[in-house]
Amino acid sequence: MRFLKPYYAEYEFKDIIERLDRGEYVIPRFQRDFVWTIKKAAEFIDSMLKGFPTGAFILWKTKEHLAHNREIKGVCSNAIKNDDYVYYVLDGQQRMTALMYAYKGLTHQRGPRSKDNYQDIRILAHPNIEGDYCVVAKKNERLEGAVAVCDLIKLHTYDLEDKYQLQRESAKPFIGLQRQIEKYRFPTIEIADTSIEEIVEIFTRINTGGTKLNLSQILYARFYMPPNQGDFDLEARFSTLSSDLDKLDFKLSNALGVVQLISYTLKEGLPLKERIATPAIMRLDPHSVRDQWEKIALCFKSAVEFCKHSLKIPSIDFLPTEFTLLPLAYFFYCNHNKPASAHQKEQLQKLFFRCCFFGAHQGDSLLKQLGLAEEIYKGEFVDFDAKLPFFSVSEAFLMGEPLNIRTGLQKTIFLVLAILGPKDFRNNSPVVLDHLFLEHRTQRNLHHFYPKNHLKKLGWPDKAADVIANMTLISANLNQEIKDKAPQEYIQECRQSNKDLDQTLQTHLIDLSHPNVLVDYKAFLKMRARAIMDKIKEMI
Repeated sequence: MRFLKPYYAEYEFKDIIERLDRGEYVIPRFQRDFVWTIKKAAEFIDSMLKGFPTGAFILWKTKEHLAHNREIKGVCSNAIKNDDYVYYVLDGQQRMTALMYAYKGLTHQRGPRSKDNYQDIRILAHPNIEGDYCVVAKKNERLEGAVAVCDLIKLHTYDLEDKYQLQRESAKPFIGLQRQIEKYRFPTIEIADTSIEEIVEIFTRINTGGTKLNLSQILYARFYMPPNQGDFDLEARFSTLSSDLDKLDFKLSNALGVVQLISYTLKEGLPLKERIATPAIMRLDPHSVRDQWEKIALCFKSAVEFCKHSLKIPSIDFLPTEFTLLPLAYFFYCNHNKPASAHQKEQLQKLFFRCCFFGAHQGDSLLKQLGLAEEIYKGEFVDFDAKLPFFSVSEAFLMGEPLNIRTGLQKTIFLVLAILGPKDFRNNSPVVLDHLFLEHRTQRNLHHFYPKNHLKKLGWPDKAADVIANMTLISANLNQEIKDKAPQEYIQECRQSNKDLDQTLQTHLIDLSHPNVLVDYKAFLKMRARAIMDKIKEMI
């Protein structure tokens, strides 16, 4: 194992500002936007004035130039030569940005109706009652004897006296405060000779905001090439692809899957794990990624069209994860993006649902799934039971597992129910499944066939109703109409307006020919769980 040996140094305030201005310190693309409020920035400067520690800046020193588009307003960065070192800010972006805004007295637009004018950060000659030197002036507020921090830093004492009409004695405290800022020393930790894979790990661990790093942002930075050096913007290309797929309700949110498949197709002949592992992806040549992008993007479009039109999947929300699309996209890559044959469609359906229920879409599992897609393309016999066994669902699971539609497994079960084309109990019209995953439960497409309060009246515990076998996909309006009615009651009401109700219920895998299903909750659960399991087995 290789151990890092960071370089430790200290730099004064103006050194930091100059390095930012020269473009030597760069905010990498994978950093979040500047989110500090002006009050937070004022507290930071107040800490500097008091000599408090404010934390170290952690920098990655490298000649690997990424797409560093987190620009600070008002900073005129010079172009960096290819052989120049650049220092990417891994920790300290919020502090550095606040320093630049304060130093230059800039205005930061935090939202459509919210902006901060950093000239409103004022320095008091003496601490106020709370003990603060640095405060934020309210709108149209005049703070007597206070100066803007940008003026304190940049103006000579005589200029401060003139601008703020200060007497010589009242200006003296500002000399010490100015010196305190100028001489304030920031500790820095420079990490050199380190791969981007290690930097990803370091950034994730030190990310003080507590937000997990989105690997897509790293990929955007890694494979960006400006117009004069290859002209490839992965973020823009992925945004276009995602927007195209959104027209089919399959908008992607993570570029990793697409880049993984690019890597897999570019590294044929290498050991399987080296074809999709993150280190292997990071070593890809940006020119190769650019050249392969359109071909793989088309394969993802074909995979989505297959899901939408052949498998009748309403939207990407029903997939356990976006990575479920990879084996399908790889099949279309092997098949030169031509439509699948009838036999291939049958095999691809089995592969798709096995992948969904298998639950793992990374590492060895993903490699196995991609291999099966290639076997289907070649027309080979695929032993799904041996290579991608199904074992995660049972009738007992459907009758007893607490409802949680956010899990990949339960999403897949509801996907099976959705592609049956459930019909409305009242009029046999198709149920529009666009509200299943809403946060507000009263607006979802989910309905307890045996309503919760009805079961409660019968002596069942509260959680007894929240199992998969008791859930049906209907409109939110019908759900509100039914409310707490007994199944026998509301089914009879629906029969009056829907003469084909028995066939309607079949689209929900509910068979009224089974005795007592409308009056005996246990009998209903057994019937429904068995019907769901039979349908799942049919599809895999």
